[in-house]
Amino acid sequence: MVSEWNLQIQHQVGNNQSVSIAYVGTHGAHLVRNYDTNQVLFNTGAKLYSQLGSINTQDTEGQVGLSTPCNCSTSTGCRVALR
Repeated sequence: MVSEWNLQIQHQVGNNQSVSIAYVGTHGAHLVRNYDTNQVLFNTGAKLYSQLGSINTQDTEGQVGLSTPCNCSTSTGCRVALR
């Protein structure tokens, strides 16, 4: 579900001037995303399951969390939790 909204207020100042302020917002919930679970890992250039091809996954839970804390300076512990 995607919601969009906007609000705009205008006020006339003098005979030929106006002041305007506007706000636009969106919100998405329960959106489906598709991604390759077996994509090439950025730090090694290898696939998680090298013997398999693409593993197409549909996710409605939002972001995939990390199974362990990731230290990006040393590229250790950067594993993606499979759902």
